[in-house]
Amino acid sequence: MERPWKYVLIGAIGALLLAAGMAVGFIFIGLYPIAANEPHSVAIGWVLTELQENSVRVHASLDDREMPDLNDPSLQALGATVYAEHCAVCHGAPGVERAILGRGLNPDPPRLATEIRDWSDDQLYWIVANGLKMAGMPAFQPGLSDEQVWSTVAFMRALPNLTPEDYREGLAAAPSGRAAMLEERNRAAMEAAGAEGDPARGQLLVEAYGCGSCHQIPGVANSRGHVGPPLDEFGLRHYVAGAVLNNPRNLAQWLYDPASIEPGTAMPSVGATVQESIDMAAYLLTLGADESLVGPGGILPARWLPR
Repeated sequence: MERPWKYVLIGAIGALLLAAGMAVGFIFIGLYPIAANEPHSVAIGWVLTELQENSVRVHASLDDREMPDLNDPSLQALGATVYAEHCAVCHGAPGVERAILGRGLNPDPPRLATEIRDWSDDQLYWIVANGLKMAGMPAFQPGLSDEQVWSTVAFMRALPNLTPEDYREGLAAAPSGRAAMLEERNRAAMEAAGAEGDPARGQLLVEAYGCGSCHQIPGVANSRGHVGPPLDEFGLRHYVAGAVLNNPRNLAQWLYDPASIEPGTAMPSVGATVQESIDMAAYLLTLGADESLVGPGGILPARWLPR
């Protein structure tokens, strides 16, 4: 007489195979409504919400970066300008309705004045910096600096107490040249210290800035774009945009401010800092190039600044 546990084991394996088959069928049969204007089923919505909340809490707890004083009025003023430019379109603001883009997302972007109380400061920082998959929330780093991300958190903390008049007056009083001042400070610091391009960091930045959405780039995940030319042998090219010689200085200038090389170009400015442009240029110049040109530690010598 065979032991009962064998039948239990066979039944368990059969149940797992059946579940796997149903999951594969669910994916490939295509009946699940994926349209953004139809809500998720209760089960799918619960899974995505729990996954999102638990993941944010875990990953934010691993980030030990220093937090500034979020009650600093100058930080909140900077945050007002960042929020108005990047956040209000989806989340709205006091006296400002969401744009069509924000009303068409699924899940619906939350009203931050009430929802932020569910998150700690470091969790809000992590969300703004890294974005959220399956939620329509983009990652704002590396496009925004640490100071800009923290300023956004500081402003969001002030949101519950802001009236529409407060919001309008705050934007009007915010220093309009703050972004330019920060960039100039960054440029001056770079000029004083010199600069070296790091291809390894540049590869990560090329991926983070989404360059692969327009180009096919070796070593960069999800680079399937066909809008721009493939960059597989970019280090062998003689010119950048057909306009200037392909050298570290010119290439970083192109990445930092494309319009300064070719006015009216379709190449967007991704908001990279000077150093990030140097690093991305260093990586692109290794593609197809002689590896002997790369120095110790994978560093491509390039002591210069974009003009």
